[in-house]
Amino acid sequence: MSEWMKWTISLLVLTVSTLMSPLLCAWDGSAKVRIQPLLQQNKEEAFFVEGIYAEKRSRQDFVLNAHGAGLTFEWTGLQTLKEDSSPQYEGVLNEAYWEATVGDFDLTLGKKRISWGVGYAFRPLDVLLHSPRLTIVTPIEEGLPMLAVERYTESGAWTLLCGKPVGYHKESFYSGKPTCAGRAYALMGNVELQGLVYSNDETDLGIGAGFSLVSGESLEIHGSVLYQSHYMQRFSSLAGAEGFVEVEDLISEGGLITGVDLVAAGVMTTGSPIQTIEKENGVKVLLGFNMTWASGLTGFFEIWHDESSYTRKEWKELRALTQAQHAARQLNVTQGDRTTINSNIAASNQFFAQRNGLEDNLVMSLSYDGEKTSPRIDVQISLLDKGTVLRLGAVTELSDRHRVSYGVRIFGGDKNSAYRAMPIDKQAYASWEGTFTF
Repeated sequence: MSEWMKWTISLLVLTVSTLMSPLLCAWDGSAKVRIQPLLQQNKEEAFFVEGIYAEKRSRQDFVLNAHGAGLTFEWTGLQTLKEDSSPQYEGVLNEAYWEATVGDFDLTLGKKRISWGVGYAFRPLDVLLHSPRLTIVTPIEEGLPMLAVERYTESGAWTLLCGKPVGYHKESFYSGKPTCAGRAYALMGNVELQGLVYSNDETDLGIGAGFSLVSGESLEIHGSVLYQSHYMQRFSSLAGAEGFVEVEDLISEGGLITGVDLVAAGVMTTGSPIQTIEKENGVKVLLGFNMTWASGLTGFFEIWHDESSYTRKEWKELRALTQAQHAARQLNVTQGDRTTINSNIAASNQFFAQRNGLEDNLVMSLSYDGEKTSPRIDVQISLLDKGTVLRLGAVTELSDRHRVSYGVRIFGGDKNSAYRAMPIDKQAYASWEGTFTF
């Protein structure tokens, strides 16, 4: 069955079910439509891989939400258009859960989005949803299938849950590792406190705590810390390996050398170079504040450390490896070796799949809350290699149900930084969103 047929059938089933539900009980719902075009300028010479990002693309979303009788459903239909490619269609069941109150306890059964912790650019305590931050295209987030028990008190609440990621994506079912977690929340005057503990096969044990303090009417300070007994990282097995040959060793004074055994030199491998390594005792720490003035201006600052990301040394080793691989492509090698080298370089692009590129980062932001239009500027700096991301954007409220977002994002900083190694140079984006209730 084609993706288009699955997309259509899923939408029809959910729509018919929603329209028939008033015959059984009182239901409320909404439909949301988003059109999000993106124009992208790529670098002429990509460091890791070429041609994987379309220069012009657009994503259209149709989000249907319905709730009643303790049940909540949310489904998203997506259409993705890319330059020189056929349209792609996909349906995602974001949430489907039942809630009920039994005595002093609230029960939840089903697939629900739960995002814990505080933070604008990064949330160490978001251990369940792993929600992406600072995106320019609205992320499609799926909840966690779970059984949860929650109890509210006069000054706080506590939650216990167990869940396991399962779903359907790109014509195949997937099943993740089960996770159990507990969280306590307390409000003490103008201070919010929270603590959590969780466990799964990958982490074994995670313990975290966070706070949010409001001082006066304009200053808010927040922070959080997470300890993980185990965590996973992906590395190239060639980066920093013993016997690795640097770029200058591949090129002689008289020109390009020949007859080099690239496998023995540690420049390429015929298998997959990316390995997942288990590490111990990882820590994530975040501290931030925001200041709001009567004029409508808000200033924001956050700094964080994430040990599950690359160190400066690890990034320099990966960069040196890639430079040597680019040089090796110019040698008098066989077409088979050249293809293998290209594959090895492309595999290193998985570096950008991390939540944070390098360990230490900060974000500074200034925004204005206007009557119709609210502009914002964000600057993110990678402290270990001086890479930068600049985002200029705004949101204009056309009416209670319609709004548009637009702006640009520019990757820059030091020439040897990770952000400068990205295939993307600049992006211009726009989004129209309409919401309708029924």
